Amino acid sequence: MLQESANPSTPHAFRVPSNEIFALRKFAEAQISGGFHASASLIFQSLYTLTKSEEDLLCAAIQARLARNFAAAREIFQAILDRFGNKYSTCMEAGLCELAIGNNSEAEKLFKRAYSLKETAYAALWRGVALKRLNNFPEAIEALIPSPINQNRCAQSRNPIDIMVQG
Repeated sequence: MLQESANPSTPHAFRVPSNEIFALRKFAEAQISGGFHASASLIFQSLYTLTKSEEDLLCAAIQARLARNFAAAREIFQAILDRFGNKYSTCMEAGLCELAIGNNSEAEKLFKRAYSLKETAYAALWRGVALKRLNNFPEAIEALIPSPINQNRCAQSRNPIDIMVQG
C-alpha cells in the first residue's frame, strides 16, 4: 500500500510548489472536518510522497485508524516506526490501533514503549487497559496505580490540610 514515488527513469526531481502543498493540507483538514477520514488519510499519504514528512505519514495513519481501516493504519504505523524510529506519539497512536483490532499484546508493548519514552498518565492508563484485556490484573494495577516510592517526596511529606490551604 505505502510506496515510495521515486522513479529511477526520471532524470530530475519533480517539484511541487509550496502553495499547492498548503492547499492539499487545507483540503485534508476539510475532509477531517466533514468526517471523511479515509479521504484525509489518502491525501496525507500523497503529501508524504511529496514531502517525506513524518507528520504527514502520522496524520495518514491516524486518519486511517479513525476511518476504521485498521489494516492500512497498522501498515502505515509500522512504516513510521521503521523509517523514523520510536516516538511517543507514534507508539501511543499505534497502540490505540492495536487495541481497536484486539491485538492487546502488541498494544501493551507499544504503550510500554511510549511510557519508557515519556512517562505520562495516558501511556500508563492505556497500558493498564491492554494488560486488563490480557487478564494480567496484577501488572494492570501496578501500571495504573503508581508506587509511593516513585512519588514526589515533597508531596509525600505534606498533610492533606496543607494541600487544601495552599491550593
